[in-house]
Amino acid sequence: MVVVALALLVVAVFAVGLVLFPRVLRELGTLRDATTRELTARNADVDRRLEGVIETMDRRLGELDTKVDRRLETAGKTTTQIHERLGEVSAPTLVVVARHDPAELRARGETVARGVPRARLVEVDSDHYLTLREPARINRLLDDFLCSAAPLEE
Repeated sequence: MVVVALALLVVAVFAVGLVLFPRVLRELGTLRDATTRELTARNADVDRRLEGVIETMDRRLGELDTKVDRRLETAGKTTTQIHERLGEVSAPTLVVVARHDPAELRARGETVARGVPRARLVEVDSDHYLTLREPARINRLLDDFLCSAAPLEE
């Protein structure tokens, strides 16, 4: 009698499991789909905000370039005159250029690296916003450079 009761209990549990299992799977699928939609929407929002930050930085950098050019003009200096004095720089110098920057910007970095004695030139496979897109890589470059340029005192 006990064996029959246990067998019936096992069959009942198995039958309930067969009925509930597809429902549980549907619920999990619905939850997964809702989570995917929410994450996709959040990522799109983050992308929009990042694009806004990049546009603002672009505008501000353009304004800064204009200000620097005006200051050079006001001081009666030209970019050529500044480049002629790069050899006077005695501080350790790290020049980082982005591979996907416009050619003019890459050339400017290369000119500085060639003109400053013992300057280190590093090209990163990124665009102009390499500190936003490659922060870990840039941090490593800066850390390595700073540690090699200023060893710890004993």
